[in-house]
Amino acid sequence: MLVRQARAAMNAGQLGRALRLAARSINIQPSVAAYTVMAKTNCMKMDIGNLRAALRNIPGRRHRRAIWRFCKKYGLEAAD
Repeated sequence: MLVRQARAAMNAGQLGRALRLAARSINIQPSVAAYTVMAKTNCMKMDIGNLRAALRNIPGRRHRRAIWRFCKKYGLEAAD
């Protein structure tokens, strides 16, 4: 539920709200979905430090590469 709300906030451009909801979700039950929202939101904020912190909690190279492709739209590029 919180992850869905966080994703909706991210898509609506409410980046602060998206991060707060994703963080609350992680405090209750860590999930790849919540860390993905955090990573993508940090891309949108151009916050590479917190982006990398979120990526450390996302298993699988394929998932991390998909996030980097998303980040490329916002001008962030980096290797896995």
